[in-house]
Amino acid sequence: TSAAAPLWAGLTALADASGMGGCSAGSPLGFLNPALYAIAASTTGAHAFNDVLSVGNNNPSGSGDYPTTAGYDMATGLGTPIATDGASPGLVAQLCGPSETITAPAAGATYTQTQSVPAAYSCVSPTPGTPTCGGSLPSGSPIDTATTGQHSFTVTATDSIGTTTQRTVVYTVVPPPAATITVPANGGAYTEGQALSATYGCTASTSGAPSCAGTLPSGSPLDTATPGAHSFSVTATDANGVATTATASYAIVAPPRVTITLPINGAT
Repeated sequence: TSAAAPLWAGLTALADASGMGGCSAGSPLGFLNPALYAIAASTTGAHAFNDVLSVGNNNPSGSGDYPTTAGYDMATGLGTPIATDGASPGLVAQLCGPSETITAPAAGATYTQTQSVPAAYSCVSPTPGTPTCGGSLPSGSPIDTATTGQHSFTVTATDSIGTTTQRTVVYTVVPPPAATITVPANGGAYTEGQALSATYGCTASTSGAPSCAGTLPSGSPLDTATPGAHSFSVTATDANGVATTATASYAIVAPPRVTITLPINGAT
């Protein structure tokens, strides 16, 4: 025990700090027993453990309850660990497994409904060969921004020795920006020459104030010089570049006229 405990502590620390695959100093390996037994039973277990078969804890005659056997036994456990055996992935590499990097959707990101966001991710592995790398959608395909609320995106990597890991990120979809036109009112009728000032505003669910651009700057005099149908538009654009345009249709009508029947103008 006095020899095995520091040996295992060193191997675990080596894996934790290696930066290989899914290992990093900031993400401890945790409880290793299930992983160790799985590795020992896999087709690459011989590259991770040296199975001890020549000695045991029995009496000199060979009889007793603790013989050495192929695989796990009570005398030598899984065997002696092999940090690496050169060309083949040793225990450290098999403990670390592959890792996934998800660029888009970004973890914790906020996207706007209908925004076009192509999925972007990749996978690496400390073991030889290129790991398989599959996401909720193929890389380059647009992620789901059709409905508001929280969404998740998962990428799964499997290395050449069959070790599989997953990474999931959560992102939020918010409603698109909105533009509100107060003056001119949609469907409104105004008198030719009437003094009116354009009044409108914009809101967005993303961080920061949206840009808000109208046919005229807010507060500017509206064109009421020409009778007939008119329109006024305002476009709101949020921090994600998603734009929404609102349009108000209004009419300019002739001013009222006064007719005097009696007395007749100029009559005697």
